[in-house]
Amino acid sequence: MISDDPLAGIRLYYKRYKAVLDATLKYETLRKAGGWDAPFIATTMDIVKIVVSRSMWYSHYKLFDKLSRYPQMIEWLDETEDAPTNIELWGFDCDVYHWAHFEAFLKRDGEPLESSDDESDGEKAQTQKKKPHKKANTKDKGKAKAKAKAASPSEEESEPELKSTQKSHKKGKAKAKAASSSGEESKTVQKAHKKGVASGSHGR
Repeated sequence: MISDDPLAGIRLYYKRYKAVLDATLKYETLRKAGGWDAPFIATTMDIVKIVVSRSMWYSHYKLFDKLSRYPQMIEWLDETEDAPTNIELWGFDCDVYHWAHFEAFLKRDGEPLESSDDESDGEKAQTQKKKPHKKANTKDKGKAKAKAKAASPSEEESEPELKSTQKSHKKGKAKAKAASSSGEESKTVQKAHKKGVASGSHGR
């Protein structure tokens, strides 16, 4: 079985369709004439499966059975000298025409898109282009990081402040110790002074 190439277009699919019909006709002619000496009897579907799957044949390729109503389409598919141009036949130009285009053509009953009242068929038939995936902007990320860094103090900036706080705390402790020791010394002097006064009064 030959797999369908999505870039091939319906002209190639039409050639495959005709190849199946021709092969079937030749086989039937040969078998009726007694020239088929193979040990098996081939069916039409056996020939179809050489080209395309059964489901694809009935869902898409059988659409070509309706072509007898549209001789201009047949000429275009066969690329004859009298074939109409893309614009004349389809109503729009396209590099490759796919199944969706052909189905829309049949729904418009062979009318070009520009002269058809039902524009929605043509719109549905247009091949949808995938939008490119947007890559993350590294510049914006860098700016966001810079803003976050400016908003919060860095480790290098907070370290001097921490050292300054530790120094002031140590100074406070030292002042507290000095005040405590000076208080104890004054108490000792007062006690000694009282003792001296008391001993002087006893001497009198």
